Parts: sequence; structure tokens; C-alpha cells
Amino acid sequence: MKSEILERLFILALDNCNSAKVVEAVTGQIRQACQGLPFRVAVRVTNQKDREAQKAVVAAVRSKGFLSACMAPDEQTIDEAIEDGFDVLALSNGSATDWPLLEKLAKVEKPMVINIGGISLEDVGSVIAFLQHRERDFALVHATRTAAPDLQLNQIDLLRTHFPQIRFGCVTPKKDSNLAVSMEVAKGCCVFELMLAVDETGKCDVQPEQIRNWLEAADHAFSMLGVASEHAEHSQEESVALLANRRAVYAKRDIGAGETIRVDDVEMKGSAKIGEITANDWSKYNKFYAKEAIKAGDSLTTANTKLENIRDKVIDIVLKVHDMLKRGNIVIPRGTKLELSHHFGLDKYFEYGAALITLVNRDYCKKVLVVLPGQKHPTHYHKIKDETLHVLYGNMRCTLNGETKDYTVGEMIVVEPGMPHSFESDEGCVFEEISTAHVLNDSVYTDARIGGYDERKSLVTYWHDCVLTKPGKSQLSTNNTAKSAIGR
Repeated sequence: MKSEILERLFILALDNCNSAKVVEAVTGQIRQACQGLPFRVAVRVTNQKDREAQKAVVAAVRSKGFLSACMAPDEQTIDEAIEDGFDVLALSNGSATDWPLLEKLAKVEKPMVINIGGISLEDVGSVIAFLQHRERDFALVHATRTAAPDLQLNQIDLLRTHFPQIRFGCVTPKKDSNLAVSMEVAKGCCVFELMLAVDETGKCDVQPEQIRNWLEAADHAFSMLGVASEHAEHSQEESVALLANRRAVYAKRDIGAGETIRVDDVEMKGSAKIGEITANDWSKYNKFYAKEAIKAGDSLTTANTKLENIRDKVIDIVLKVHDMLKRGNIVIPRGTKLELSHHFGLDKYFEYGAALITLVNRDYCKKVLVVLPGQKHPTHYHKIKDETLHVLYGNMRCTLNGETKDYTVGEMIVVEPGMPHSFESDEGCVFEEISTAHVLNDSVYTDARIGGYDERKSLVTYWHDCVLTKPGKSQLSTNNTAKSAIGR
């Protein structure tokens, strides 16, 4: 249970002030310094023995527009603080592991701020578990007894790493308070304390101007942090400046309408303008087609080209291949490359194609092939390669020298050089290919269209990272993670 009170809460601690008159005087002096900023400001006081004096203190704090906070050293104080209507309860580091006091505090539905300075990480975890199990609203405040610069602010990183869902805060030192609070904001704190020493006449050791500067420094730091929940959009000015630093793409030859534009057809140079294709747009997953005739020397633009991004298609295939391997309990070494054969284009991969993983290729060769349900691998033969296919998972229908036969797990097929063969699977299968060394251009397809298609393979280098980004899960939580994994 989290309330908004503990988000960007700034606490001015008057812990040694025992007079309602003095509290009223001090809060009157600092009131203007705290106005006009997007923060909640609380004034913390100690509990007064005189009940009427205590109520007067709370009234004095609230009359100046502040939230009221009370340090609670014992169970009786907690009862009285609730009765007096304090907005926030606080525990010192000496009370952070006072379990009887925590038991009492946990019964109160008030936001609480607990100082954890000096207690062990294990104890911090115990306090968090205790309060979370009781669904309490709390923040933990890091503090040291040393002055700036030895504030151990990196401990905030440690705490947030161990307990990522917990709100943390810091006690800001009076010396270098502006720099310190800026760093506390950058570390991810949401509660900030500044200790004020006040004498019996109401004289405070921190002037209103310093409090104002402290708050403004925090406000400036929050502004500098910018957007956290989503990717920040670039301004128009930034986009134009970035574009000027990117190379434009120009046709090296006359390109006819409808043609696929390949990297050999273009050159990349100069500075791009708005609407022009840039070198940054060019990748193995981006396919460009001419929407109209483009003359040699003309730039490629969003108007004269059509872009097809195939990355999502590749990710979908990779995930299905991985799922088939997982179902067959087949472990593939990391670092291996995944070759996708799509004989009639990627759009028809689930109808015609296969995934090949080369494990070793020396004088001998071993590959693992994955055929998805309903997928066919067209008829071909090898000029040199002598291979044996061994079914590891699922079922496969193989046509060898014109004779078709079904094979299941454990069965093998010997394919000699020159033997036409094809294979397919109704339910999907994984098989290994053990052969003589693989050499380029050794496969000859009986369908002449395949031999003339020069974009029938896609190589995915970091496919393991794509599917194993989340340990223990066979699928990615988002496609963006997969896109980062397979790269460009």
C-alpha cells in the first residue's frame, strides 16, 4: 500500500524544539521559502509531554501549510501522535529494529519514515519484509554520522538493487546541501530530510534562503532527470541536427520501378536531408524497393522507395525454432549461427524452408536442422556431400530417389552424392545431418526458380540471446528485447 505522501517528500526536522510558540515562529520564517515548488514539505517535531502543548505544535505546523511529522520513540508516543492527527510517523535508526515498537507501528495506517543508518543489510531486509507482510506504507532513509563529502550515497544504489520496489530517502547534510540533494535525487531518492537546530528563542542554524536553495536544487535535479517511464522523444531541432550527421543514400545506376534495391546499387555519402533514406536505415532486415524509376545519382527517399522490415518475421521464426528444440530437449551450444533457408522468400518460410545450425564443419560436418509443422524442403541433390540424416524429434517424410517414406525418432537416412531428396513434416521435426565437409554451392535444386533466387538465406548470429534473454522462459516478454538481441 503506497500513498503519494512519501513521493518527493521533504522533511524539515525540528527534533530539539519543544515549544509550540517557537515552532510557530520558525515555520513562519521558512514558510515562504517552501512555497511554489512541486513538493510536499513536512515539519517533524518531537512528542511533547504536555498534551495541550502537543496539539498546539501540530496546529502551528499546519497553520503554515506544512504536513506534520512526529518522531516516535515509544508505544505511548504512537498512540498520542495518532490522537493528535500527525500526518507522518518517523523512527530513528536506533528504533529501526525495535521489534516491539515496529509491531505497534504496523497497526497504524499512517505513512512512516524509518531511518536505517548504521543497521545491516540483513536487518534492512527483515524490516522491509515485516512491513510489507503487514501492507504498511513506508520509506527507508539512509543516513551517516559523517559530514559531506563522505555520505556513502552509493549505498542507495546497493539498497535499490537489493530492494527495487522500496522507496528510499536520505538525510541531507547542511554543508554542500545543494550538491548533496541533487545527487540524492539522481540516486533515486524520494524522501529528503534536513536537520534544523533551533534554540529556545527560535533562532535557527539554517536560514530560509538555504532551505529555498536546497529545495530549488532538488527541483532542478528532478527536471534534469527528465522522463523515466518511456523513451524520451527528440526535439525537432535535435532530429534535424542528427540527420545532418547521417549519410544519404544515392543510386549508383538507373533503378527501374519495382526493383529490389541492393547495397551494390547504392553509395552512401554526404549529409542527409528530411525525407531522404540514410545509411542508418540500411540493414539486412530492411529491404528497399523502388516505387518509381530512380536515376543514377538521385537520392533514395521515402517518396521513391518502399521499405519492408523483416525483423519481426525473423524473430517469429527464431522463437518457433527454439520452441521446437526445447520440446525435443535438444541443447545447442551458444555461439552457433542459425541459418534460415527460405527458398521462395521469407513470406513463404512456413511453407517452404528449414532452419540449419552448423555445429562443426571440418573434414567432417555436423548440422542440426529444424523443420516446422507443415514445412517442406524442396527437392535437391549434392554434387559432393555424402550425408546421413538422423531423426532426433518428431516425424519426417523424406523422398529419396523418387521413393517416399516416413521416419520417426532414432531412424536414419543415407543420402549419397547425386541422390535427389526432399523432406517435410506434418507435426515438425528436428534431425541431425552428419556428412563430409560442407562446401559452398554444392546443392542443386530441381526447381530452377530456387537456383536463381539470390536472397534465399538469412543468417541470425545472436539468436541464442534473442530467445534466452529471460532465463527459464522459452519466449520473450517483448519483441523489443528480441530486436536488440538479434541486432541489425
